[in-house]
Amino acid sequence: MTFDVFSGQRDALTNLLGRGQFLFVVSQRMKDASRSAMIVVNLDRFRLVNANLSFADGDAILRSTAVRISRRIPETAVASR
Repeated sequence: MTFDVFSGQRDALTNLLGRGQFLFVVSQRMKDASRSAMIVVNLDRFRLVNANLSFADGDAILRSTAVRISRRIPETAVASR
C-alpha cells in the first residue's frame, strides 16, 4: 500500500501524516499485528525551546526531527505527527 493518497492530508509543518491518517494506517496494519510495531517519540521539555528561543526555532527542530526519522525508517514504515 502506498501512501501517496495522503499527500494532501499531511501535517503542514513536518509533512508527516496527520493523526487521522495515522489512525487509519494503524487500523489497517493491526489486521496483521504479528508483524507490526509502534515507536512513540517524545521531545521532553520541548516547550522550553519555544519559551526560551522562539517558535521559529521550535518549528525548525520539529522539521529537522521529522526529516531525520523519515530518512531512517523502512519504506514500508509510516511516520506521523
